[in-house]
Amino acid sequence: MIKYYYIHLIINLLPIIAISQHRQYYPNGSLKAVGELLMGKKEGEWHFFYPDGQLSSTEQYHNDQLNGRAHYFDSNGNKIAHEYWKDGILSDSSYYYHANGQVEKEGKFAEGLYSGVWEFYHENGQLKRQVLYVNGLPEGPWTYYNDNGVVIQQGQYSKGKESGEWKFFTDDGKLEYIGNYKDGERVGTWYSVNKKGKKKIVKLD
Repeated sequence: MIKYYYIHLIINLLPIIAISQHRQYYPNGSLKAVGELLMGKKEGEWHFFYPDGQLSSTEQYHNDQLNGRAHYFDSNGNKIAHEYWKDGILSDSSYYYHANGQVEKEGKFAEGLYSGVWEFYHENGQLKRQVLYVNGLPEGPWTYYNDNGVVIQQGQYSKGKESGEWKFFTDDGKLEYIGNYKDGERVGTWYSVNKKGKKKIVKLD
């Protein structure tokens, strides 16, 4: 009876014995990371720190791979990014930030690649560009805005390369150059446009 009691006790204690808190340190002795290990592999929430003790990130792990939300901060404590991981691969919605806290870009990942519509912003919060990604590559219409909301580029992408007619504008929105791309290379005749709207052929480099 006692024998079976000890066997039962050991079986119940195995998960506890297998899970241990682990700490990593910088050469100067300051804490670098803290979290739990399950059978020697990262499990659950881990916290990582800069050498001065400032939190640099919190990450979720399962079986030593990133799984779930991860939050990243700069050395001043400002948020840098919020990501979602699945089995060590970026997946689903993620957000990235400028130093002033404004969103820099936001969108979704699929199998570690940009997927669907991503939006990019200037530091003042003004939309910079909105891009559709297919298999990690930009696809379709492309419009780029300056930080005042003025269009300064218009064109399109095909399988990640510039394609078709592209237009480039000055910061105050006046057409400056116009021409065509094919497979990411400038082709055909390109024109510069003066303030009066007159075109002049420009030599391609």
